[in-house]
Amino acid sequence: MPFTVTARVEGTERVAAMLRRPGERARSFKPAFRKIYENFLQVNLRQFLSEGRYGRTPWKPLSAGYAEWKRKNYPGKTILRRADRTFRSLIPQPSGDAVYQTTFTKSFMGTKVPYARHADKPRPIVVITREQRRIWPKIIMDHLMSRDTRIR
Repeated sequence: MPFTVTARVEGTERVAAMLRRPGERARSFKPAFRKIYENFLQVNLRQFLSEGRYGRTPWKPLSAGYAEWKRKNYPGKTILRRADRTFRSLIPQPSGDAVYQTTFTKSFMGTKVPYARHADKPRPIVVITREQRRIWPKIIMDHLMSRDTRIR
């Protein structure tokens, strides 16, 4: 993501240093990616607790037969929460099935649970919300400008 800033600065090194800062901070986005990942996990928790309604895509109900079997064999467990393996990999303080890998300029987030991708078709687990599309670029911009990047 190369970019160039050209400025003529007379009499102050502070302004010149401020203009150089985004280029220096662009070498590694890891601090910003960590904040984005924390937001990703929080939204996933809301997605599970609302059975998809938080992401504006309510999950497809269970079939009547499976819902009855699940009620008997796993009382109190909601959609996509039978063993909680997928759930625990996608929420704050995730399990060992969580995927969070970063390089200086890329980040990958998700789950290693092999059957999660099959459940995701009728019931989208990970949904990037309108709010996240607004917040995530702001986190990156704040990182570049060395501003506080707490999610508001």
